[in-house]
Amino acid sequence: MGETAMEMTSQQKLFNHVRSLERLEEAKKDAAADYNERLDLAKKDGFDADVIKWVLKRRKAGDGQTMTFDDLTAEYEEALRSQKTMQFDDTKVIISSGGRSIETTASELAEVAESFASDSMQ
Repeated sequence: MGETAMEMTSQQKLFNHVRSLERLEEAKKDAAADYNERLDLAKKDGFDADVIKWVLKRRKAGDGQTMTFDDLTAEYEEALRSQKTMQFDDTKVIISSGGRSIETTASELAEVAESFASDSMQ
C-alpha cells in the first residue's frame, strides 16, 4: 500500500514538472517573439540589428570582461599591424545588410551614445 501512494506522489510530481516546463516553453516562445518584434522596431528606426545584439552581448558580459576583450583586441590588431599582415586602415568590414562600413556604424553609435548622455543629464 505504501508503494502505491509513493508512486502516485512521484507521478504527480512528474506531471507538475512537465506542466511547468510546458508553460515555461510557451513563455520562452512569447519572449522570443517580443524580442524579435522589438529588434524589428529598432531596425525601422534606422538602427543596425547586428550592432544592437553586439551591444547587448557586451552589456551582459560586464565592464571587466568587456575591457579585457577590448584590450586583447587592440593588442591583436597592433600585432597584426606590426607584422604588416593586415592593414586595418585599408580594410573595410561590412557588418550589415545595409552595406555600411564599421566606421559609419561606429560614428552612428557615438551619436546615439551622446544623445543618451545628454538626455540623462537633463
